[in-house]
Amino acid sequence: MVVLCIAASTKPVIAVVNGPAVGVGATMPLAADIRIASEKSRFGYVFTRRGIAPDGASSWFLPRIVGISQAMGWVATGRVFDADEALRGRLVSRVLHADELAPTVAALAAEIAENTRRLRRRTDRRGAVGPARTTCGRLR
Repeated sequence: MVVLCIAASTKPVIAVVNGPAVGVGATMPLAADIRIASEKSRFGYVFTRRGIAPDGASSWFLPRIVGISQAMGWVATGRVFDADEALRGRLVSRVLHADELAPTVAALAAEIAENTRRLRRRTDRRGAVGPARTTCGRLR
């Protein structure tokens, strides 16, 4: 449910991974618009190793992000892989040192906010309707 709310957000979402992201920890960032990882990150879609189907809509998001072949390789094996492989596989857009994560993401968020300021104002004036009455709105 939370993954779908992230995907439904009308604002850009940046996911930062700084350590192990396995199972739902690997699934939740899939709904984000931008994914950035530290060199300490490890990812794993280990559902098949547990005898369960992939959760959190990962079977929908993952192939659309990395391609069906890459997604199938990661999901079918359940192998845990490092941040460099995630970058090569297009799962993340950048891999940074852990101490660079916070300032880099803050600068990126500020740049996005600044460059979309006029767009946001125009959208707000036109009365854009957010998810206030949806399940996502109730999660807030």
